[in-house]
Amino acid sequence: MHPIVILKKGREVPLLRRHPWIFSGAILRLEGQPQDGDRVIITDHRENPLGWGHFHDGSILVKIVAFGPEAPSDEPIREALLNAWALRQRLGYGPLKQTTGFRLVHGEGDHLPGLIVDIYEGTAVFQAHSIGMYRERELIVESLLGLEGLSIQHVFDKSRSTLPPHFAKTIRDGYLHGEEAGTRFTEHGIPFLAQWDGGQKTGFFLDQRENRLLLQRYAAEKTVLNAFSYSGGFSVYALRGLASDVTSVDVSGKALALLEENLKISGSPVDKHTSVEADVLHYLRDHETLWDIVILDPRPLPKARTSDIRPSRDISASMQWA
Repeated sequence: MHPIVILKKGREVPLLRRHPWIFSGAILRLEGQPQDGDRVIITDHRENPLGWGHFHDGSILVKIVAFGPEAPSDEPIREALLNAWALRQRLGYGPLKQTTGFRLVHGEGDHLPGLIVDIYEGTAVFQAHSIGMYRERELIVESLLGLEGLSIQHVFDKSRSTLPPHFAKTIRDGYLHGEEAGTRFTEHGIPFLAQWDGGQKTGFFLDQRENRLLLQRYAAEKTVLNAFSYSGGFSVYALRGLASDVTSVDVSGKALALLEENLKISGSPVDKHTSVEADVLHYLRDHETLWDIVILDPRPLPKARTSDIRPSRDISASMQWA
């Protein structure tokens, strides 16, 4: 028997409009004792079932997986993954296509709130942003392996950094299926290397794909600064767009080493590129160079601050324009 979340009168309206979140202030009462990650049934104040989702003890109390009166089951998750893959196929992504590195599941946008799945050729990188989706990982892996035409051979779990701290400390990132895999993929026909084990995000900033292509259109004969460059996606596209000079700056030597590999395998003209290992804010402060195009995508500042932990004046001023 699944726990039941009963809504206050009138609070079912967003759900009827297919809003995927239930906030704690909308709750009339709970029946049962749901724990973080449990599947729970949602009802209106008259106890008419409206859908089911994953429970989380926080301001967003439930993330909806399926709307309607049906009891919780595996089918909505399987169906959502099938639909997500069908959409990406229509967009022209997948094996033997020009783009073999792409986001297969984008949370609520693919009716799987709390789940990110990125594809790098034969590897799927699974990233849960809710305990509920993490607990569905065996079902999700099984479903990914069964998607016809996707040919997944490896599934890597990279959820530790995105789950609540009290839960994250009990798990480790690692392979859910298969063993260590190659990291090569293509984007618009350009080969890249990803770094999901120990790198940022799921291994590459796939969400910037079209922005990189846009940069290529405007880069001809331009000088370009790629700040916070990470593995150099923007740098590669700028060089392919015939930029006259590209400078990539990142504080991580490991990231810059990966950038150099990406330049090499993509056939980029390395004589027009310079890698700089430095803190970007310090680098900008110490240089008076004027570039034609600046790519500036900084990592976020810490979300929590106390009265005695504040950014320096230099960082505060820089972040106003960053």
